[in-house]
Amino acid sequence: MRLARFPVPVTIAATCGMAAPVLFAITVLAVGVSTDGYSSVTQLISELGIPGTPYAFVMNGIGLFTTGILISVFAYAVFAIFSRGLKPAVGSILVLVAGLSFVAMGIFHCDQGCIPITPGGSLHLVSGMIALVAGLGAALILSLVMIREREWNGYWQYSLATGVLLLVILHLFLLHPDKAGLFQRILVGLIFLWMEVLAIRIRYISRVLPKDINGPE
Repeated sequence: MRLARFPVPVTIAATCGMAAPVLFAITVLAVGVSTDGYSSVTQLISELGIPGTPYAFVMNGIGLFTTGILISVFAYAVFAIFSRGLKPAVGSILVLVAGLSFVAMGIFHCDQGCIPITPGGSLHLVSGMIALVAGLGAALILSLVMIREREWNGYWQYSLATGVLLLVILHLFLLHPDKAGLFQRILVGLIFLWMEVLAIRIRYISRVLPKDINGPE
């Protein structure tokens, strides 16, 4: 394990990772409840940010853009806490890609019904798919990193299970477009729950002395 050489920045970055899922969940819930006629079962989350809807600026500016910034900062904590190597680097890059994709979704808004009509609407949907694939990939790849480090025993199993479950739910999401909103929320919820658990663990580890983590040299 490459413990944080700069524990304060890593702790801050991990805190951003803890804040991102909470901020996103609160925003989606609040905007969804406040939008008349909106169905969380049949409609995608991005439809809350379509220009002209009552709280589009809140969904896009806070729910997507700000959440994306927090995820992007959290990627540094992922990079800093794990051992050097290709898999840890790829895992942290995927977290960064997910964060930047959320930022892009906050800038490029979904078209009506989330049907790609304009270039911006198409970019929004592409960014959403990239964020989903990046989150899924990060969970799977980082599980392979965690398995080699005893501090992550129990966590690598959870990370692997999350990745596998995401693949199953993604299949259902594609098979049942009439319940797109429901399955999308399950997908996003699983990824953000995984991120919350990962961020809490990284924040804890970053506050522990290297000798306490790695044992005697």
